[in-house]
This record gives sequence, C-alpha cells and structure tokens, in this order.
Amino acid sequence: MSRLEKIVDAATSSATPIAELLRMTKVIAARMETPPLIDWVEYELGGYPEDAVIPDYRGPFPTHVLSVWSGPMSSVLTNVPIPSSAVPQGLRDAGAFEVDFRQSVSELARLAQQEEMLPYGWGPDVVGLLNGDMMRGELPNLQGIAPLHGIVSASRQVSPAVIGSVLDNVRTRVLDLALEFEKVAPDAGEPGAKPADQTTINHITTIIYGHDNTVAVQGSAVGQHVTVQAGDLDSLTKALSQLGLRTEDVAELKHAIQDDEADEDTPKGQQGGASRSS
Repeated sequence: MSRLEKIVDAATSSATPIAELLRMTKVIAARMETPPLIDWVEYELGGYPEDAVIPDYRGPFPTHVLSVWSGPMSSVLTNVPIPSSAVPQGLRDAGAFEVDFRQSVSELARLAQQEEMLPYGWGPDVVGLLNGDMMRGELPNLQGIAPLHGIVSASRQVSPAVIGSVLDNVRTRVLDLALEFEKVAPDAGEPGAKPADQTTINHITTIIYGHDNTVAVQGSAVGQHVTVQAGDLDSLTKALSQLGLRTEDVAELKHAIQDDEADEDTPKGQQGGASRSS
C-alpha cells in the first residue's frame, strides 16, 4: 500500500487522530518539496502565529456575548446578553463578537471534548473603557441593559461543536490533498519521487485556503491587520481608511477605480488611467 493510500484510508476513519494524520502528510509534503503544504502541516500541528493567515475554516465565527454586572447593594447580574448594537462600531470591527482559532489541532481536540460552552473573555481594558463610556453617558443602549450597574466581565460563547467542525475540515482537507496527489502524482511521498510542479502546488494552496483571493495589509507602526477581498472596492477603501489615509484621498481613489471600471478600454481587473494618476 502506498503512502497516499494509507493517508486516504486514515482520513476516512475517525479512529485516526488528526495529529497522526498530519504527521503522515508531513512526509508527503517534505518529499514532494511543497512549501505551502509543509507550512500548513506545521501550523496545524503547532498552532498559527498571530502574523500567519489562517484558512477560512478556522474562522472568524460569529458569537454571542454574555456578561456579569455589579451594582447597588452588592447586586450581581449574571449571564446578561450584550447585543452587538450596544457597543461602539470600532469594538465590533475589532472582533468583539467573533472568534477564530489559532491553536494546534491537539489543543482543539481537547476543547472539542468539553460539554459546556467555552468562554473567550473580553480583555479588562475593553471592559474598563466601556464602563468609562457609560459613566460619561456615551453608551445609553449599553447602560440600558442594566441601569446603575457596571460590567464586571464579558465573554464570547463558543460551542465545542464549532471547534469540532474545524477539526473535521482539517481531516477533509487531508483527504482532498491525498486524492489530488493520486491524480497528478500517484507516487507522491515515495522515495525518489519527483518534486511537485507549480501547478500542483497551486492546487494544494487552493485546497487548503479556499478559492477566495485576499490581500493582507499590515501596518507595522500600530499593529493593524486588515483583509481586503479581491475585487471588493468597499473593503479596500475601508482598509485604507483604517490605515490612516485621509478621507478625501480615499474618496478620490474610489472614484478613480469606479471610472476605470466604467472605461471600456480598461481590461477587467486591470488598473486604468484614472486610478494610476490618483
């Protein structure tokens, strides 16, 4: 039985731990000299660092938020829902109502076995800022949830089933990769097999990260990280605004891009004269 056949059999059986499945895949990746697959296996086994792009199956996932409040006469309110509409837009944009998973598959497997909802807490600085804003009367909708009370803690609630779905996606991608290799390089992973060509590497990248084209924009000075969907003008202009460009400059560029799109002489997806001169 070839290495690929062993991986296919293991991937179709829930009895094989995902970490073991990934280590089997690591042999294929190393012998085929496929950097995207090598990196993916390493990240899945060891966890994704903060500056690494995570595959879409790892999030972000929307969550609801439960909170604890304290008030007069030592009153305490628990499990109080906070709607996203009650907090500033900037906090929503920063991921206060969503969660992604960068942990190793072994850690995720442990979390997926839990029987209760998993809390992902807001930081104390966020809670402090919200309490300060409420004291100044700047968040009436939030204060209206529990008048005369302040937030003690708040956490995003995650079902273990969501984490289980992440692990299922990893297993499925390993299976898809093995089946793809069987079609284009059936001897993949065997001693003496030829390294993968660029077309195969591109297929691997698509299987792992999906079909959506994204551009990562990193602002080192303030630690910003935004994702721009290819062809999405609104997400581009929003990202540029977040990175500190003046409103009038962003508006000028947006109009120029729209003019390029309307210009029949400009190929679709290409930069035209209007945006080039902006």
